[in-house]
Amino acid sequence: MSTTPENPVDPRLLEQKRREINRLVEEVAKLSESSLNPPEYFAEFLQRLLTAIAAPAGAVWGRTEQGHLQLLYQINYREVGLHEIENAQPCHDELLRQTAQAGKPRLVPPQSGGEVNGDAPAAANLTRYFILLVPILIDRQVAGIIEVWQEPDRSPQAQRGFLQFMVDLSDYAASYLRNIQLRQMAGREQLWTQLEDFARRIHGSLNPREVAYLIVNDARRLIQCDRVSVATRLGSSTQVEAISGADVIEKRSNLVQTMRALFDQVLIWGERLIYSGVKDDTLPPKVLEALDNYLAESNSKLLIVQPMRDEREADSARPCRSAMMVEFFEPTGGTEAYVKRMEVIVKHAAPALYNALEYRRLPLRWLLSPLANVKDSLRGKPGAIAGAILGGVFLLIFLLIAIPYPLRMDAKGQLLPKERRIVYSRVTGPIVKVKVSNLEKVARDQELLLISDLELLSKVNTLIAQMNYAQQQRALYVEQSNRPGLTPEQKIQLENERIRADFEYNKAKAELDVLLLQTRKPREAAVTAPISGTVVTFDPVEKLEGRPVKPGDALLQVADTEGPWEIVIKIPEAHVGHIRDALNRLKPGESLGVDILLASHPDRTYKGRLYPEGLAGEAVIQGHETVLEARVETDNIPREELDTMLVGAEAKVKVRCGPRPLGYVLFYELWEFFYERIIFWLF
Repeated sequence: MSTTPENPVDPRLLEQKRREINRLVEEVAKLSESSLNPPEYFAEFLQRLLTAIAAPAGAVWGRTEQGHLQLLYQINYREVGLHEIENAQPCHDELLRQTAQAGKPRLVPPQSGGEVNGDAPAAANLTRYFILLVPILIDRQVAGIIEVWQEPDRSPQAQRGFLQFMVDLSDYAASYLRNIQLRQMAGREQLWTQLEDFARRIHGSLNPREVAYLIVNDARRLIQCDRVSVATRLGSSTQVEAISGADVIEKRSNLVQTMRALFDQVLIWGERLIYSGVKDDTLPPKVLEALDNYLAESNSKLLIVQPMRDEREADSARPCRSAMMVEFFEPTGGTEAYVKRMEVIVKHAAPALYNALEYRRLPLRWLLSPLANVKDSLRGKPGAIAGAILGGVFLLIFLLIAIPYPLRMDAKGQLLPKERRIVYSRVTGPIVKVKVSNLEKVARDQELLLISDLELLSKVNTLIAQMNYAQQQRALYVEQSNRPGLTPEQKIQLENERIRADFEYNKAKAELDVLLLQTRKPREAAVTAPISGTVVTFDPVEKLEGRPVKPGDALLQVADTEGPWEIVIKIPEAHVGHIRDALNRLKPGESLGVDILLASHPDRTYKGRLYPEGLAGEAVIQGHETVLEARVETDNIPREELDTMLVGAEAKVKVRCGPRPLGYVLFYELWEFFYERIIFWLF
């Protein structure tokens, strides 16, 4: 049998292919030392890679600063058919993510990978091609991924050779990206030096015009634009402070006038304006009109107007005080890059110009000028009138301070019997029978309703079942012990089992007897009245029948309506401090007077007393308000009127907190508001 291959490869073709691959590798090495931008470099890189390994498609993925992968360049990417196969794209994205995370080359056969799940796609290759993935490593960190789709008819040995070839070429791509990073770092260092010098210079002066002049000339160089202008606004007046390249501004020129109008409208609008050669009809009409007028005087192809709002005026509703305009007559880059540069300049320029404008406004011209006008107007007869008015105001203030008047704090509450109890359920089960009705008088320990104690009934049934089972077991063991032919050991064992069955029976019977001592009718556990009084439940008690309850559920309320009554009030949190201060000034045994107005008797005022011990210790939330509960004892409500009043009747009360100055009584809420909103925040 001959070992000679059926289709021998021509050595000359192999040598020619080897030379071509070496040439492509040398070209990639030269490209890696060039200063091409990444899309151009990877276009040339990927073309040579696919040519060298005769692959139909490929792509190069770069990694952003946030760690995400983005496509830098691709060849025949759509011909692979990822968009035509269900779940192929998510699985392919997961494959890229895992490769970037692992940082190792990967050869993925066609139609391979984990199970596809729509919620969490697995890393898989659902195409008919081999996928060769090689990460681009810079200092052991993945900076990108080289991806190649190879035909499936290539041998596994060839596929591994292609993968190794890609690994070798990835070193050149890593070298290129490393050079790019070094150039970027050098450029950033130079930029930071320029920005530091720019910030130092513009903060070195408090003259607004001088600061604006430094801003426009340095910003023109840093942004690399054709013209930069700065305008300021104080009140309703907008001025163009500086234009790059101009030592003197001719304010009467049409260019400056239209520029000032555009600045004014943009500052009022408060948003960034970008014009890139296309008219934007969504702009405010006045801004659009001012822009058209300025463009008629200027040759700008790209124009950006940015309001410069300092952090100290961020909460102000007024327009910010300054703005910057950047213009390009022949723009060469994208608008986004220029906007980012401009934002960096504005962050430094805004506080510098704000400080200069604040300095210009000194010494308090906005205050001294109105005071001078008032002084001029108060001469002669107007001055006498103003003096009389001022004297009347001082007299009124004196009276408000000198005249005492009782301070009364408002609160709301309910009229309730002092002795009242809520009846709670102690068992779990449905209410079988209700024996009382609303407003029915009951005696202490009188049965109010019956509840089927399901838990007790369940325990009783369980114990009875245990007793029956023990009896059956005992009978079985007795029967087996009487059978002939048993050995002595078997009889002893059966006797022990019988004794154990007797023990289980006696144990269950004893537990059953203990449970039955609690109640002879577990289906009807009685709930009794805790005190003598009247049933005052709000809902009709008849509705309770059949209702399932559990331990702790409120069932009824019983109150002693023939005994003393009280008013439970809810004191708003804002009034608690005044009432506590008044209580602290009392002597032992004294109380605060309370005026009471009942909703059921709105034509009469009753009296009550609030003692220190009647005040609760903890505030509660009621609705959307924090309140403190207190008990007010009633003084002059006759018994015959109490018999006609409803339990829980609404009451409005005023707690007398002692004499205070009349002005404080009338305006204490205004003073508290002023102190909270102004004095507290300022000091």
